[in-house]
Amino acid sequence: LFSFNKPVGGSVCFPRMLKVASTKNFCEKLIQDTGIMLLPSNVFSYDDSHVRVGFGRKNFSEVLEKFEKYLKEIII
Repeated sequence: LFSFNKPVGGSVCFPRMLKVASTKNFCEKLIQDTGIMLLPSNVFSYDDSHVRVGFGRKNFSEVLEKFEKYLKEIII
């Protein structure tokens, strides 16, 4: 579902979403359906195929599990 390079430093990554036509539309639907916020790459004047993921939240593992469940429901 994703292609990404492991971050060398910092608390964010910028994975490419392989099965999503528009990350902008995906991110809008994701926050509406789950309350999970990812930033689409067009916010950073980049293409529309990547998302910004931040790792700094205390409940990151809980949100990641919720995100995985959502992806399985809509994509897989």
